[in-house]
Amino acid sequence: MIAILSIGVLLILAACTKPAPSAPTPTAPTPAPEPTPIQGYTEVLIPGRNFNPDAITIGVGTTVAWVSKDGEQHTITSDIPGLFNGTIEPFGSFSYTFTERGDFEYFCVIHGQMGMRGVVHVK
Repeated sequence: MIAILSIGVLLILAACTKPAPSAPTPTAPTPAPEPTPIQGYTEVLIPGRNFNPDAITIGVGTTVAWVSKDGEQHTITSDIPGLFNGTIEPFGSFSYTFTERGDFEYFCVIHGQMGMRGVVHVK
């Protein structure tokens, strides 16, 4: 009788348990895509005779606006002749869209001798 009860209990337990899950099939890792430069807009402030920040990193297609926060006239002049050259009136702004990768240094013609320089790194 005990043997019959033991067999019955084992059958009931076997019916109630779930089968062990199968191990997942390994797959080859997917290579990460190349990062796409972020396009958009950013500002460089001119709170006096300096650029804030004086170095920025942006993506191709980004527009940079230099915004004067003081009562002086400034220029945004590229070290590459003819690339960009804008005059900023007091509390005005100048914008340029960068379409190529590279490092683009610039300065203020009026205050450049005082160290008013900056650089845009385009990735």
